[in-house]
Amino acid sequence: MPPYLSVIIPAFNEEARIVHTLEEVVAHLSKQAYGWEVVVVDDGSSDGTLGVVTEWAACCENVRIEAMPHVGKGWAVRHGMLSSTGERRFMCDADLSMPIGQVDAFLQKMSEGYDVVVGSREVSGARRFGEPALRHLMGRAFNYLVRSLVLRKFQDTQCGAKCFRSEAAESLFRHQRIRGFGFDAEILFLARKEHMRLVEVPIDWYHDPDSRVRPLIDSFLMLRDMILVRWNHIAGRYRTTRPLRRAETEPEPIEGVVAVVVPTFNEAENVSELVERVLSLDIPESRIIIVDDNSPDGTAEVIRRLADRHHGRIELVSRPRKMGLGTAYEEGFSRALAGGADYVVQTDADLSHEPEEIPELIRTLERVDVAVGSRYAPGGRVGDGWPLRRRLLSSVGNRGMRLAAGIEVRDATTGFKAFRAEALRAIDLTRLRCRGFGFQAEVAYACQRLGLRVAEHPIEFNDRTRGQSKMSLGIVIEALVRLALLRFRR
Repeated sequence: MPPYLSVIIPAFNEEARIVHTLEEVVAHLSKQAYGWEVVVVDDGSSDGTLGVVTEWAACCENVRIEAMPHVGKGWAVRHGMLSSTGERRFMCDADLSMPIGQVDAFLQKMSEGYDVVVGSREVSGARRFGEPALRHLMGRAFNYLVRSLVLRKFQDTQCGAKCFRSEAAESLFRHQRIRGFGFDAEILFLARKEHMRLVEVPIDWYHDPDSRVRPLIDSFLMLRDMILVRWNHIAGRYRTTRPLRRAETEPEPIEGVVAVVVPTFNEAENVSELVERVLSLDIPESRIIIVDDNSPDGTAEVIRRLADRHHGRIELVSRPRKMGLGTAYEEGFSRALAGGADYVVQTDADLSHEPEEIPELIRTLERVDVAVGSRYAPGGRVGDGWPLRRRLLSSVGNRGMRLAAGIEVRDATTGFKAFRAEALRAIDLTRLRCRGFGFQAEVAYACQRLGLRVAEHPIEFNDRTRGQSKMSLGIVIEALVRLALLRFRR
């Protein structure tokens, strides 16, 4: 059963004070009647933070550590929000500048129906202790700029204490783009944009002499982020978020064993979020099979830690070298079928496909053999953040492969599909010739030749936000040639 409260603590080089913070947080939460968890997100610390928290968490089952490469505080909080499971999700700084006992005031406001509760050092009733006058002055000047550019009615956007309803957190942080300190204002901007209920609550705030905030440099960087937020909004890059409240009639639960197959190569930055989002879906019997081609960035190690946490639900297939997308899927599919899967889903690791669409793909299989997550079917679309060059490459490549192989589905190159087990068994994977990008189109061609019932489910495809794309013009040309030869031979 999910906990009532998740406390997310981003940490970067906090070896000296993180234990004291954890002791304070756990001591307070242990006295509460509700269930809770503490999620420390290590943002690629170069000191002993990761080891200290790992050792400490081993003695407290409600505390866990999430490790990620150094990207920025905003991305660390995002990771924590999306990987936690509490009905209420509270973020606080590692220096615990606001006493943890004041979280009760946040939860009280949440019980009154607010979606987001923001800790404020400026509203009536707030108190500051030990803050240098210069820092306070610069903070107010920056807040004035934020209010002018992004948020007009907030007194304090940068306080590190904020609480979100789970639905609000899931909706907002998935659309976050800012990775640094300016993420706070971006999240509140998105919340305002989606007409969520927000409120500021007064807090006691204690200045830490060892604070890593650099007033001049960080104010400049946050100002840059605010300009980016405004530009992203003007450019239409903030997509409409999902409704906060569920529909009155819930869909029927998914019955049967679902295996999600994911090929990876250098996806350490994305795979943890993908796993947490897949396993949080309302699919009682689901597991993930990840086929890693010996990624040099530590992807396999991230997966092993995830597998230790989610016992029996994650299988890592480590291969000795980069062997190609097609063979990765072939091996993953074979393991899924051997493990008794009723439905097999394939998806990319870069989060370009929304994992939350997986249940709809599976429900589509109630009437067909293969469900295709399609960008080009009616209702499907490509996200605003995709560069024009990639759009052209995808569109031309998809049309070319459909023509080369005589494929009827609109999106022949999508990496997001779901199969009934018997349909996947009907495809002789060992006879497929394409080992790279063309594998997707060849599978679509094989389904068509076998007379399988195929339906396209419209999806929104978004450009990856982390890591490097493996797609290139050379890969597309190679796939076109292979598919044309394949059709000619047959």
